[in-house]
Amino acid sequence: MNIEQLLEAAKIIEQRDEAKKQSQASVKRDRKPTKRSPSYSRTTHNQLEKNRRAHLRDCLELLKELVPSPPEHQKATTLALLQSAQQYIQVLQMTEKEAIDTKRKLAQERYDLQRRLALLRGDKAVPGAKRPRHSEGDSSTSGEEIDVENDEEAGYASSESDDRFSTGSSVGSDGGLTANSRRVK
Repeated sequence: MNIEQLLEAAKIIEQRDEAKKQSQASVKRDRKPTKRSPSYSRTTHNQLEKNRRAHLRDCLELLKELVPSPPEHQKATTLALLQSAQQYIQVLQMTEKEAIDTKRKLAQERYDLQRRLALLRGDKAVPGAKRPRHSEGDSSTSGEEIDVENDEEAGYASSESDDRFSTGSSVGSDGGLTANSRRVK
């Protein structure tokens, strides 16, 4: 590099700096200072804050109506309400999970019973089902309707049909909803 190239590079850098300063100065001149009275911005802020608090208060009132009330000895604070809501949500989630599980088991039991009924009727269209063997003289199921609800009493009960559950719910000692399930035999 020779001296001429260095001088030329220095001039280019100076020109860039000057152009940058001029553009910054023009931006500063273009901005108009917004002069609002301090009371205007304070009034606006206060009104917005008032609206926010009113909305929050309305939401908490709605939550109070939806959530079981906390125990009598517990002070009715916002924190207590939120904690009760959290516990109630957990109970509802647990109840929902149990209901889904029960529904799945009942659907499986229904399928098994339908399959068994089809086997007893002698339907060939049941997938995965084996037709019961009857001797030629045995026609006990040919002309009769089969009572599925009374199969257990008639001795047709299987271990698959023992998966029936009874579910119930009650209010617990803490004011929350409690779900119980027990096996019915």
